[in-house]
Amino acid sequence: MLKTLMPFVFFCFAINNLTAQDLGNHIGLNFIRPDVNRSGYYDFNHNTKWLLKQYSKLDVKWNRVAFSWVDIQTEKDKFNWKTYDEIVDYCYQKDIKIVATLGGHFDDPKVPAWAGTNLTDVLENHPDHLANFVKALVKRYAGKIDYWEILNEPINQHFDLSTENYVDKILKPCAEIIRSLDKSAHILACDFGRLPKKNREYFWQNSRDYVDIYNMHLYIMWGKFRDIASADLEIEKITKFRHEVIAQGLQDKPFWITEIGWWGTRNYQMLKDTGRNEVKRPWTGKEISTSEIHLREDSLRSVWLKDLFPKAVKIDGCGNIFLWCAMDEYEGGFNETTLYHSSMLQMYHTKDEKHPLFSLWGIFSGDKKWKKSAYSLREIIRTGK
Repeated sequence: MLKTLMPFVFFCFAINNLTAQDLGNHIGLNFIRPDVNRSGYYDFNHNTKWLLKQYSKLDVKWNRVAFSWVDIQTEKDKFNWKTYDEIVDYCYQKDIKIVATLGGHFDDPKVPAWAGTNLTDVLENHPDHLANFVKALVKRYAGKIDYWEILNEPINQHFDLSTENYVDKILKPCAEIIRSLDKSAHILACDFGRLPKKNREYFWQNSRDYVDIYNMHLYIMWGKFRDIASADLEIEKITKFRHEVIAQGLQDKPFWITEIGWWGTRNYQMLKDTGRNEVKRPWTGKEISTSEIHLREDSLRSVWLKDLFPKAVKIDGCGNIFLWCAMDEYEGGFNETTLYHSSMLQMYHTKDEKHPLFSLWGIFSGDKKWKKSAYSLREIIRTGK
């Protein structure tokens, strides 16, 4: 029995003898969502310089940024590069590498109104619109961005998209365009767990020549009031994904985790779980940022981070890991006296029109203060533990 288990144990935790510097080189941070008509849009455009400086203070070496088609190409022949140029130029100067996600995350509308009604409509009737956007994007940043992730989580945003269309009409042509314009480029697929309509076998069989790095997103205990600071549940899921990559004969290709996060207090259900009754009540910015539940969650997350990163990067094939995300999101920006409502409303396609939305995934709060987890991340990057 022991002999049977040994290869599995070795596989799960192939010891890389990582130094502190090696570990730090594998850790990335998601920036903030540029999605039009979503809660992160204000800070993406107004607090970019401040947030980039925090990257330098953290010593983060990797930055994952969504390049929103809706935000960038507002009209067919009009491009808005201002904020993106600031991010790319700063990161290039500071030797912070960027993983660029094509398309955005949760824009509303999902594609530019001039381009079509949805992504499937674009692919069927105007595929040149998407191709021209990708060409313009890669030409502008070739030599400064080497890693391109083809969509974020299709099943969560582009409900009409099939796996076949994703592979044949998005992944393949986008990879070909990118490689033709930048020979040093690396292609990442979208999050494997959120492939459109989950035709996984088609994806595995038809994407292998176009993908350099496979990709997963991971959020354990989604929707629950988490009180487990151990990362063992995450390690189990990551190892399982590696098994699947190997089963497809792709063991020579690495995989990255471009999103991993701690389900935060943005979920009002957690207030109910603790016996509190403020489930539907909007909170002021000050109440949210100083909430005992918020502070408790951040303390647990700071412990979880120290358990997660050293274990995860030792899993065979695991490359970079990107924490979600840099900054809490407040629609219209943070204000201590403004009443905000949970962004969970928007996730489930409703909205409290009276109150802007908030989301608490960040390691920096909306008032630009470092949380305990920000200090923990910096310590991990600098010391390797």
